[in-house]
Amino acid sequence: MSTSHISLVINTGPIIALAAGVSHPEVVLRHFHRVLVPREVVREIRAGSTAAVGQNILDLGSPIEISHSDVNVRKDLVLALDRGEASVIQTALEKQIALVCIDEAIGRRVARLNGLSVTGSLGLIIHAIHRGEAIDIASTINTMRANGIWLSEQLERQAIKLAKR
Repeated sequence: MSTSHISLVINTGPIIALAAGVSHPEVVLRHFHRVLVPREVVREIRAGSTAAVGQNILDLGSPIEISHSDVNVRKDLVLALDRGEASVIQTALEKQIALVCIDEAIGRRVARLNGLSVTGSLGLIIHAIHRGEAIDIASTINTMRANGIWLSEQLERQAIKLAKR
């Protein structure tokens, strides 16, 4: 059950990172009213080598909502970003969803330039921790790394600090 009225549009990277680092990703995502996954993101997940991992999150049901139609992405977004990131930003703008979840720096920057608020996979986990979920951020980061997710040491320190607040 959602404890929040916050909706977000999520990109491929955070879905894979959550699936790689959190044994029960529904615990993280249930704190959102809607987690919209654009069709292009679904395609990226299913086409990638981590398809089975990401598919587990796509199959969770509520609050996950998979878009079944393509979004008409602005040309400037397509030129600057990959299709997944571009469709996340375009979907958020069209559906007036203020928050996107993107891990890649350039995608985050473009989202902010388009007036959107941005979080990432660790931000979702910290959000859940602040809402009472018993998640050990340090061990989650270690699990993510063990499963091939790259995170800088600076980001790790920052996430651990923010999780303790």
